[in-house]
Amino acid sequence: MNQLILQKAQAFQAAGKTQWAKYLEPSRTDFVTHDVTNGTVYVYETNGAITGSVSLIPPTTWDENLWDDSRGAVYLHRLVVDDRMKGQQVGEQLMRHALAATSEPDSFSTASPRTPF
Repeated sequence: MNQLILQKAQAFQAAGKTQWAKYLEPSRTDFVTHDVTNGTVYVYETNGAITGSVSLIPPTTWDENLWDDSRGAVYLHRLVVDDRMKGQQVGEQLMRHALAATSEPDSFSTASPRTPF
């Protein structure tokens, strides 16, 4: 999973995107360890290898400052799929599993952002 996140961050960087720049740093392992330790990560495996993952994380202070009502919400973070799995709906399957795993799936659509993008 750590390697998948690094590969995607490198691909973003090569494409001129800065979205996952923090995952280029060795500290990305801290995020992975935190997710695994807290049981907030779901993985997709193909022949025993992790080919996708997503983290479901309770609201952080950042989320609470962004949304009017983040109570009961769960946020999807670090959705990543191995490029070799393109077209096999791995990301969709991870999203569906993550939504099914939440006790309040409607929480994804009830909050309103405080500032428009």
